[in-house]
Parts: sequence; structure tokens; C-alpha cells
Amino acid sequence: MSSSKPTDFAEPIDHNHGITQHNMDHEVRESKPADNALCAPDMGAPALPGLGDYAKQLHAPTITDDGTVASGAPASPGLGDMPLPTRPSKLTTIATWLTIIALGVAFGLCVGIAYGVSNHYQYLVHGLHALDPSFLANDWFTCQTRAHHITFTPLIVGMARLGSLPIVFALANITAAIVVVACLFALARHWFDRPIAVTALAVFLLVIVPRPYMGLTNLINMIFQPATVGAVGLFAGLTLIAVGRHRAAGLILGIAALFHINYMVWAVAIVGLLILMQGRQLKIRWALWLIAPLGLAVFFHLPFALESRTAEQQAAAAAAQWILHDLYMPYHSRPLTWEGERVLRFIAVIAMAILACLIAPPQNVSKHARHIVAIVSAIVVGGITCNAILASDLIALLFPWRMAPFLVTIAVLLTAGAVVRMFHHHTTHARIVALLLIGTTFGLHLAGVSAYGLRSWSTVVIVGLCYRWLTAGDDVRLANGVIVVTALAAICFSGIGKLQLALCIGAVGATSLAVLSQLRLKRRGDWAIPRFARAALPVGALAFILAFTFRAGVQRKDHFGPQPDEPDRALFEWCRSTPTGTRFVIPPDLNAFRVQTGRAIVIDWKCMPILPADTLRWYERLVDVAGIEFTSMEQCFASYRTLDANRAEALAENYQPDYIVVDARQHTGDLSRLPLAWSNDDWRVYRNVPTVVAQGDSDAN
Repeated sequence: MSSSKPTDFAEPIDHNHGITQHNMDHEVRESKPADNALCAPDMGAPALPGLGDYAKQLHAPTITDDGTVASGAPASPGLGDMPLPTRPSKLTTIATWLTIIALGVAFGLCVGIAYGVSNHYQYLVHGLHALDPSFLANDWFTCQTRAHHITFTPLIVGMARLGSLPIVFALANITAAIVVVACLFALARHWFDRPIAVTALAVFLLVIVPRPYMGLTNLINMIFQPATVGAVGLFAGLTLIAVGRHRAAGLILGIAALFHINYMVWAVAIVGLLILMQGRQLKIRWALWLIAPLGLAVFFHLPFALESRTAEQQAAAAAAQWILHDLYMPYHSRPLTWEGERVLRFIAVIAMAILACLIAPPQNVSKHARHIVAIVSAIVVGGITCNAILASDLIALLFPWRMAPFLVTIAVLLTAGAVVRMFHHHTTHARIVALLLIGTTFGLHLAGVSAYGLRSWSTVVIVGLCYRWLTAGDDVRLANGVIVVTALAAICFSGIGKLQLALCIGAVGATSLAVLSQLRLKRRGDWAIPRFARAALPVGALAFILAFTFRAGVQRKDHFGPQPDEPDRALFEWCRSTPTGTRFVIPPDLNAFRVQTGRAIVIDWKCMPILPADTLRWYERLVDVAGIEFTSMEQCFASYRTLDANRAEALAENYQPDYIVVDARQHTGDLSRLPLAWSNDDWRVYRNVPTVVAQGDSDAN
């Protein structure tokens, strides 16, 4: 059996602000050079007022396995020996978090702030019906089946009280993106020397690497949905565990588990394995902080688990498993149906991270963080391998590859950290730098990054190499200059855009002038041109990343929507003019109908119920509408296009629809015996006979 994915499917039914500056009440290790995101640690302050204060980012203290701060950790080699204060200034902290928020907003706009599309076709209807009982009145799926995520319905009601739902949902998705960026910054602050630069480059890489990943999974999607709360909450919770914030981690994990059962299962599994791996070093207090919120979430979902184990549900379970995994979403559940290109992209990103770790591994990685990465890797790789071999329904239901975006996000962070370190540590041999940059560029190409994305990546690389050239010692300055000129010449022949080329030439020109100034005056770091260049280059790279990400987000056409095409909009407007409670038979692939019209339908493809018995009824309804017992999505859609008057009469007897909607361009069935109620070039609406507006379907009584 073969089945392709529908065009409007997202991740199947398809980060939090608890990350703060490290607790200063703990003992802090001895002072070390500034974690300077904008200038080299051994140089003087930049000439621009306030820029040097913004630039000073303290290197994070060593975090032990129980989350405390170790003292007396040795300083990183090559960073100098000048002691600095252990606390950043308030201005530095404010500027840092404003930068993180700006990166998060840009990332959120780039991911998308859509509403009423994709999984919203399924997740919104119960909440909108709770807000207005006349919305989808008389609709079987909305009124007689259980919502997939029962906590999302009251959340929709609460969000509606705050304002317009499209705007509130957009703000919620942007907030989730900010949490993701804050998590990246929290990890970068513990693992790398210059966390702002590393975070910005990681966000840039996340933007240019195509989504979704294997099994059509995402960490954050273009719409705010239950999976957003579950995935971002789990990612934030694991991040908090990695940096030693167990109380906040338990709370965030509990909230994520409330909104999505699948993420609850994996949160329980990961936390349980972490506790087991502690052995004699187990801290009972932090274990309880993690277990208690998750235990409450498990108790909250217990009624659903018991409901799914009743005799009625068990009788339909086997058929429902086939419908779910092999008919409805094989491209989610069966690895052998995945596109090979997505698997290659995943492997390329992971290979980039492995190369980065071999060349410039992160520092101060706690045992918790290493264990989390190992557990998540085992879940993803083991789940894919087992299900590819065994085709297990249980493994498919657990959906272990849902954790793959977590690995991609961490892999991108590790890659960004290694690249930034190479730019700042001018003592690293040029051949190592070239190996890292060439390997990363080739990995991005295999990961499916567009030509425009690769040219933008090359622009960032040129600026970074210029900084490395400027801060290099006399013994390696010539070699670094040759690398910069060679890289610039290479990208000039790649069709780079005018603005990108202007930035590259400006960076090379400013660096050349600064280097000549240093050579002429035989001094380093005390003159305006070198000081200005050292500050301007990283600031320019950060500004370019922000501008690139904001531009990619603003250019999306689906913000707060998108709106339907004109022929579809005309159809939906006419359907909204019908009385409340009117029921339609529609093409199974017209998934936007419910949300756009607020009118009941017999069935569609997108909205499949969650309980096994209801899943079987969903299939039976589609069989009645399609006229055959189909075994693929395409077969169902094609069979509906042969609907004729005789089948329409049978549907009228069983489901009492008032109208039948067909595609005017593709429908081949003869409905000429039915009166035509409305039409345009793309759609025809026939009035069904006899007209009966029923309060419930006959098969539901």
C-alpha cells in the first residue's frame, strides 16, 4: 500500500522563561577573562560609547552534576589572565536579554505566526465550539467525539478573552520561539566563551536549515498548537536540568505534560532514566522536584487512559491502529515511507555537530547534559531502527522520532559554538579552521540549505574570518589574510547578492585598514581604527543575522492566516450564509471547511478522532462518502469525485445532509437530478433531497 502525505498536514496530532542568570548565591569560581561577544579578550575597550560594556559576557562557571557551581576551575587556554568582576553590569544584562528577545521575535516570525490552517483544522474546533455553541452545531466530530488535547480547549477560551485569537496565537508562537532562543543562550552560556555570538549563529542556522525533519517533526511550527507547548516545554525543562535548575525544570515539564500526552511519556522516560543513571549520586530532593509535577500530569491523564481500555475501545483497537498508522499517517509512523532527502538532512546536521565537537568541543558540560543527549539519541535512533525492522504499532504510537528536532537544535548549537570559537581563537591552526568551515558548508549543502542561505552563511563566515585576521598575532597574520582574501574571491563568483557583497567588502576593507594601521604604528589595540574594527565586525555580523531573520519572517505570506484563495473564499462566504445547524457533504480533502464556515459536515479526512471506536466510525463515514472501502488517501479522494445522485440519496437517508459540495473542475459523478444551489468556476453546491435538519446523526444514536 502506498500513501503520500497531504499538502496541509503538519506534525501529527503535526522553549520557558525559567532560564535566568546563574544563581549568584552559589560559590563562583575564580575570576577569568571576559566572555566578550564583540571584542577580543586581550584588546582594549571599543571606542563606541557603551559598546564595550555590552560586549563583556562573563564565561560561565563550571557546573557540577548536582547543579552547584564549582570553584577553582582553570581558565580556558589562550584567553588571557586579566581578572574581571564576577557580575556583569545591569546595562550588560539588559542589553543581553534585549538581544535574546530580538533574536526570538525574529525567529518566531521566520517560523511563522499562522492561524486557522494545518492542525488548527482539528485543534480549534472544540475550543471555538465552547466559545460559541452555534459554531459547528450538529457536527459529529465536534459535538460527539473527544478532543485530542483536552487542556487546549480551555486555553483557547482563555486566549479569546485576551483579544483577537489570530493575534493572541501569533504572540503565543513568538513567545515559544523566544523560549527556544533563551534555552540556546542558557546552554551557550555554560558551554562556550561568547554566548550571544553562539546563540545568534545557532538561530541563523536554524532558520536556513529546512524544516520539517524526519517524520515531519518540528520543535516549533508555523502555528501555536498543543505540540508547541509540549515540545518547547520539554526542551526548556531538559535545558533547565542540564544547567542545574531542577525546581523550575519540574514545573515546566509538568506543564508540557499536561498539554501533550506523547511528550509526557518521553518526559517521564527521560527523567526516570536520568534518576537511574545517577546511582549512588542520586539527590532525593531534586529527584522529587522532577517527579512530582510529572506524577500529577500522569494522574490528570489517567481517565483518558482508562477510557481507552474499555471493552468497546479494545474491540476496535486493532482496526484503529491500521487506520492511524498505515492509512492516515504512514509518513509519520512508518520510517520506510519517509523521504530519503529528510533522512539525509538529519544525518548531515548531526555529522556537522560531530565534526564541530571533534575540533572545538564545548566546555563545562555537566553529566546531566551528557546523559540527556545520550538518552534522546538512543530514543531517536533506537525507535527508528526498531520500527523500520519490526513495523511495531506500539513504537509508532510512542512516536520516538518526535525527539529528532531536539537533536537537530543541539547539533546546530554545537556547530555554532565551534565556529565562533575558531573565529575568536586566532591561535588555532588555519588548516583546522578551513576543515571546520568547509565541512560545515558542505554539511549545510547536504542539509538542503538553499543557495541564498549558503551565500548568507558565506557572508557571516567572511566577517568572522576578518575578525580572526584582525586579532591574529604577527606570526599568523599573513596566513589569515590569505584565507580571508581567498574566501572573498570564492564567494564573489557564487552569485552573491549586492547587499551581502557590500557587507563582505566593507568588512574586508575595514579589517585591511585596521591591520595596516597596526603594522604602521607598531602597536596593537590602542588606536581608534583597530578598536573600532574589533567592535564593528561582530556587531555587523549580529545586525546581519537579525536583518536576515527578520526579513525571512516578514516575507512570509501566512501571518495571521493565510486567507483562502478567491474561489474558496466565495464558497465559504456562501456557506456561512446558511442557517446554523446546516450540514454539508464535502470533498474529504477540503479540510478548511469547518474552521472557515462554522457549519457542520458529515466527515473530512483531516479530523480523525483519538479514541479507537471513534476512529473506526470516522473510517466508516469516509467509506460511505467515498462509496468504496478504500486503502489509501488518494483512493478515497478519487472515489468521492464519482459521487452521483444515487449515492447522494443514500447519504441523505443515513446522515441527513442539506447540501453537497463538489469540485466543478474534477467531479465526474452525475448530480444533475439534484437542484443546484450555488456555483462558481471552481465549486458547485447541490441541495440534497429530502432536506432534513437533524439534531444528531442516525448512526450516533
